Amino acid sequence: MKHPNKTFAVVSWGDAHSTEDEVKETEIKHEPWTIKTYGWVLRSDAVGVTLAGEWVDGGTWRARTFIPRAMVIEEQVLTLGTKRKVAPLRNEPT
Repeated sequence: MKHPNKTFAVVSWGDAHSTEDEVKETEIKHEPWTIKTYGWVLRSDAVGVTLAGEWVDGGTWRARTFIPRAMVIEEQVLTLGTKRKVAPLRNEPT
């Protein structure tokens, strides 16, 4: 199966978060968490970035993530390697 004809990237972005843990006011982290999401870039524009983590042979996408543009820290294009042969499974002695 060939890779889809789309850019593959990692997008770093700031995510809001919540917790139910009890913390003292001095322990509160008042900042977004930095998240890295990997996938094929389905769309990247002024509105945001949509990535898909799975491609189904036949042209459909699964595991999609939308990140609003204001939350994007960095988009980095990655190069996918070439296909490699997988060694056959060896039967373990019983």
